[in-house]
Amino acid sequence: ESELFAYLTDSCRYDKFKKPYSENQPMIVKAKIYVYYFKTTSSFKLGIEVQMLLELKWEDPRLRYSDLDTGISLLIGEKFLFNNIWIPHIFMTNEKNSLVLGPLRKDDLISVLPSGTVLFTTRLRSSLVCQSYVGKFPFDKQTCDLVMDSWRYNTSALRLVWDEVNPVLLHWGKVGLAEFYLIHLETMSSSDFIQRAGRAYNYSSLTLRFHLGREYGFYLMDYYVPSCLLVILSWVSFWQNPDALPSRAYLGTLTMLTFIMLGWSGDSLPRTSQFMANDIWELSCTVFIFLSLVEFAFVNTIDRSGSDSVKLKRPTTKYILKSTVSLTPREPRSLNRRRVSSAPSSPEIRKHFAQFLAPDYQPDFQKNKFGIEQGTLRKRETTNKNHSPVEITTKKDACDFADKLNKALEKVKEDEERSVLAFMMTPQEIAQFIDEKSRIVFPVAFLIFNIIYWSSTLLL
Repeated sequence: ESELFAYLTDSCRYDKFKKPYSENQPMIVKAKIYVYYFKTTSSFKLGIEVQMLLELKWEDPRLRYSDLDTGISLLIGEKFLFNNIWIPHIFMTNEKNSLVLGPLRKDDLISVLPSGTVLFTTRLRSSLVCQSYVGKFPFDKQTCDLVMDSWRYNTSALRLVWDEVNPVLLHWGKVGLAEFYLIHLETMSSSDFIQRAGRAYNYSSLTLRFHLGREYGFYLMDYYVPSCLLVILSWVSFWQNPDALPSRAYLGTLTMLTFIMLGWSGDSLPRTSQFMANDIWELSCTVFIFLSLVEFAFVNTIDRSGSDSVKLKRPTTKYILKSTVSLTPREPRSLNRRRVSSAPSSPEIRKHFAQFLAPDYQPDFQKNKFGIEQGTLRKRETTNKNHSPVEITTKKDACDFADKLNKALEKVKEDEERSVLAFMMTPQEIAQFIDEKSRIVFPVAFLIFNIIYWSSTLLL
């Protein structure tokens, strides 16, 4: 084998600084990667450390020995072959550092087939720099690329392509990802356009893309569930009496301070000015807890405003909340108008009272000389067709009418007082009413927010 290799690489017939001839076509170099270990080096400044076997395959007609009667089916060598044949110069554009591994010497292996096909295999450990986008943190998905470019030859002279059969193999048992999980691998090939010294170059490029998803179970148990419980805890004050000042104040302030202290510290939170999904959650929970404190202050102020009843235009939420702006007892205008028209001297009421009279009495309203209506009772008795009704003005009739009139007045006053009392609430009742409504409004609003938040972060 050594004699054959010395013959094939003799300086008279082989120049290791020139690439193999490819008949006016770009030379094809096929690549294949076997990833047997990789891990993430940082949670937010995303980096990946990869240990892999890189295999490059190309055709070199100058090393063909199939027409020689040697009986050798495969020519294998390490350093000697590596130093005496042409090898494409491939580098990784996004690496921080790379190292060829080996216990005693570098693990570089070269195999030459009788047809002149060259297989170059090396064992590498590379640390890659990746761009991270944390807009949906901690529900984000990241990508990290391993990019290999040709150093010297442009696309007209050399092209890098992935092997047709299994270009990337992964040993799943050696995936060391603490905070991420591997979704899938993707291979791509492209050309990098570079302009230098007034000239343009196109260099062939291969990309192995790692698609990663963040494990967010830690954040759910450590932040989201406790913060959700704190928001619910802030609603407990709605079931306490409005005048329970010490307990409600202590509960509200303690909930707010605990939520602030719950925020992530140390290296658990990305240090970036980008607005993230967890910022929306934190801001919204802060608003809910703060509004519960505001509701307590509002209710307590109303509860301590006095004990005088407040008259309402209607017993609805709108008018009850309007009454909290000014708790001075005021009589609604409609009630004023009703009381004016309810005076016994009103002609309308007198006509209304006429329905309580006996059927054989008929009121007669006439204006006097001063333009004021006056009524008398007439009992109509038909004695003869040509006779007019006889006016009855006895004392008994007058007493009966007075009794019925007084009863009607008392009934109208009772109805009026009942309607007025129905439209009146004390400040304490208003405070209790607001607490009862808050028990429904706050949970429903928080439920709607959760539906929108989780559907947008997990489903979209």
